[in-house]
Amino acid sequence: MGFCIRTGIQIPFNVEKPLCYDAYKKWNEFADAEYAEKYCHFSGELSNGETSVSKPILKKNWKKAKEIHGM
Repeated sequence: MGFCIRTGIQIPFNVEKPLCYDAYKKWNEFADAEYAEKYCHFSGELSNGETSVSKPILKKNWKKAKEIHGM
């Protein structure tokens, strides 16, 4: 499982779709892949704007996410 990068709720892990449906509908109004979001898709922890649709996983979690999810 992963986390919505906007709301922090648990969703299926998919780096191509790191937003829950409702958050995606709102994001899609502008569709800015670099827009700063609030949570890490991998860990669910607050990202302080360091995540976005284009980079949904915090840099410090990237290696572990690759190992666990075979990316």
